Amino acid sequence: MRLASRKPVRNLQPGRVVDELRKFFTVFDAACLRVQVEPLPRQGDSRIALAGLWNDDPSLIHQAVINAVLAMIDSGPLYLA
Repeated sequence: MRLASRKPVRNLQPGRVVDELRKFFTVFDAACLRVQVEPLPRQGDSRIALAGLWNDDPSLIHQAVINAVLAMIDSGPLYLA
């Protein structure tokens, strides 16, 4: 997933920016959970995720994180219109 902006965020209504961030976080959380990466709740406009809680094999942990990134890319772009 890419966040593409057609116009600067400062020109958008605050409610619209919040809605777009909420969409992005929803897609991020779903992409992580599909591949057993745990999204952690945070305040503000950032997200973080944790991998490896259920597996001790480092190669599988790395693959889970890569799979989460690929799942977000496959979700398509989000546009701030």
